[in-house]
Amino acid sequence: MWEESGFTAKAVKLLALYDRNAQGHPPIPYHAYKAFFLCEITGGEAAVSDETDAVAFFKRDNLPPLSIERVTDAQLQRFFDHARDALLPTDFDLGNQ
Repeated sequence: MWEESGFTAKAVKLLALYDRNAQGHPPIPYHAYKAFFLCEITGGEAAVSDETDAVAFFKRDNLPPLSIERVTDAQLQRFFDHARDALLPTDFDLGNQ
């Protein structure tokens, strides 16, 4: 997280473990599982890097265009649900692999 945003953080919950192929991402030539975590910022400050040209926070109803190769709108909406309700269980989508 620090490398992309300038912030340090600690993971506090595994939100989801998804089979990338079962989540509506464009196809890739290999198989991957994606792990998503809820994190708490512990320090640092917003900073750009070789990998990012801006750092910002967005409200649920004002997200910028997404890179669906990395994350889908449905996934982000589910993670907002997790952030609002800490008692939601971790999502597991292990597909048919």
